[in-house]
Amino acid sequence: MEEIKTTLDILKELSLNQLEPQDFETIRPTLDDVFIALTKGRIRMMIKEYFEDIFALAGRIIKHNICSLDTMITVVAMPIMLMLGMVYIFGGSVKIEGLSQQDYIDYIVLGILLMTIATGSAYTALRINLDKTAGMFERFKSMPIAKSAVIGGHVVASVIFMLISCLAVLIVAWLIGFRTDANFGEWSLIVLLLVLFAFMLTWLSVPFGLMAGSIEGAGAFSYIILMLLFVSSAFVPVAGMAKIVRIFAENQPMTPIIQSLRDLFTSAPLSNDIWLALGWMFAILIVSYIGGMFVYKKI
Repeated sequence: MEEIKTTLDILKELSLNQLEPQDFETIRPTLDDVFIALTKGRIRMMIKEYFEDIFALAGRIIKHNICSLDTMITVVAMPIMLMLGMVYIFGGSVKIEGLSQQDYIDYIVLGILLMTIATGSAYTALRINLDKTAGMFERFKSMPIAKSAVIGGHVVASVIFMLISCLAVLIVAWLIGFRTDANFGEWSLIVLLLVLFAFMLTWLSVPFGLMAGSIEGAGAFSYIILMLLFVSSAFVPVAGMAKIVRIFAENQPMTPIIQSLRDLFTSAPLSNDIWLALGWMFAILIVSYIGGMFVYKKI
């Protein structure tokens, strides 16, 4: 009775609107419609499973890092100790126009943050090389998971761990007097730049970790990054450097990145350094990604 009643109601509505059943056309699905209907759900499932694989493998790496005392000391404790040493040991001897010893913490904290990410990238290369030499990549490739998720897990774990380390540095910096005029929007840009910098160095570590013959040589590239940070405006202005050193410092990737972050921290207008910083980071990131995936496929 309910079905009959429903049918009668429909016919009544059609009559009120001066419509006849023959006015409606049955639309037959095309082959494209059938294909989309059959594959759409599968594609969504594949994307979901891909990200689940990445985060599962990332969780494994993060647990390894947290349980490794050497990693925690080198990646978290050492940058904090360096910052304290720079402020309380060398800070009184470093003379920067317009800055007091107490304000020196505001000046160097950016360099310490980037150094924290650089030391973290060395351990990313080490973990990748350890997985390669221990045969973990072959084991993962034999499992029903996305092959690229193995490297993706290392990258995601590395970036998350780097940002946690940066947060620890910022907390200690705040406790010893670091202050900033940055508003919410500027802080958002600061975080985005730090995330992009972390992704850049993480992908840069991938080909080195895969190509290195031993774990001792896997993180050697990070010394070049640390050298670039020291020969930049991270700890002293480049204007006071020797001419040749100053020219190099002004035209290498770290200086525009640091200057852009410093402009955001001090709530100053952004200069052309932001475009140089983004250009350097995206260029290195793209080249490192292509190189890393090329080497990974050859293993």
